[in-house]
Amino acid sequence: MTAQPVHPYQPEPRVPRTIGGISEALRGARRAQFFAEVLAAEQGAELDATLTDIRPGC
Repeated sequence: MTAQPVHPYQPEPRVPRTIGGISEALRGARRAQFFAEVLAAEQGAELDATLTDIRPGC
């Protein structure tokens, strides 16, 4: 008996934490909301928080 999985594990591709990477991963209203938040955010901590708080599929 082995400990190998029946189906090989394939992690979902990671989304680059860039404006372009995140916007490509989002669709519809989530994408529009992301762009609105990016445009409203000030450069620095506020923009960094916008890029790290977005979770595609949420």
